[in-house]
Amino acid sequence: MNIHNKKRILFLEDRQFYSTFVNLEQLSETFTLSFDGGRFDDVNELKNFDLVIFSIYSSYKFNLLVIKLKNLGIPSLLMFDGVSEFSNFLNNKHLKSKSMINYHPIISDMALVVGHSAKQYFEVSNCLVGQYMPLHMSQGDKRIDMCKDTRVMITTANTAYHTQREFNLLLSSLKEVISFFESMQVEFFFRIFDKSLIEELNIDQDRNCLSGSFQESLSNASHVVTTPSSISLTAMYHNRPVMHLIYRDFPSYFQSGWQYISGVSDKTTFMSFIESDEHFMKFQFKEVSSNYDVDDVDIEIKNLLSKYKYSDSSRISEFENNILYKMLDSRYNINFEYAIRKVYWKLKGTKLNKIVRNLRNKIVNRD
Repeated sequence: MNIHNKKRILFLEDRQFYSTFVNLEQLSETFTLSFDGGRFDDVNELKNFDLVIFSIYSSYKFNLLVIKLKNLGIPSLLMFDGVSEFSNFLNNKHLKSKSMINYHPIISDMALVVGHSAKQYFEVSNCLVGQYMPLHMSQGDKRIDMCKDTRVMITTANTAYHTQREFNLLLSSLKEVISFFESMQVEFFFRIFDKSLIEELNIDQDRNCLSGSFQESLSNASHVVTTPSSISLTAMYHNRPVMHLIYRDFPSYFQSGWQYISGVSDKTTFMSFIESDEHFMKFQFKEVSSNYDVDDVDIEIKNLLSKYKYSDSSRISEFENNILYKMLDSRYNINFEYAIRKVYWKLKGTKLNKIVRNLRNKIVNRD
């Protein structure tokens, strides 16, 4: 540990990457922050830090650095960027191509996750786990005013399916929900970025609100229908009745007040949803409380560091032997990976990145 009054934290990604995760100015009042640690090749350059934080679990280089940190006795922390989701754990094609299961195992000493249930889940793996809420899921304590008119937003997570079967089931559920709202003469609009869903649902671009942030679109909605994701928890935080589309047989780390299950849900379900039934809203308030009632990130990190004790973790050995060293023999490969990520972070949100993402989705849907 260093001799400075403030402990030093190194983030492996760049500063902009974390700007939507945490209030960096507030965090810097407690810790001395450095960024772009992924550029380091010599592990000795990491010895001056008291904690190393990263978020890209799939990065070979980052995981190799975590193993080297373990040998030096320097703690590492994996910070989740949103809610946990089982299909993303097991069916993520990008991770499968690397012979990895997303977030399994967590080889870092600590983790900051979103939600109480996720915290309990990962604690079973003997990892020090804290709970936090990313800035992009709340944007502070201010609630977005409710839309005066009844207007439903139909949306999905950025990656709402990982297999063709999931795509088909999601598409079927969306068609059924749209049919219900049309028969009830309920006004609705879309916020769907996935080109395949847009084409299959024949969504007119004038009804698809893609500009601005999710929070900005939420100001025009009184209710939200979506897949279980970070945005559904955000919508509940802002007091919107939320209906989850249930098209997977996986556990969920949090629930919305309403569920749409094909063949089970009926007009009574939709009437309760549109009328914002107080009993279901009370359930949502409970979910918001258990997930958002957390300490500031600096307090959570200090608490985790106070509990940290160096140990040679068995969680690393199988991951290290079976995956990392088989694929990381080339220093050129891991440096190239970090360079590519840097380019992606710079392009994220630009028109070019959207074109690339649409092309990727087309390729995935053919598989």
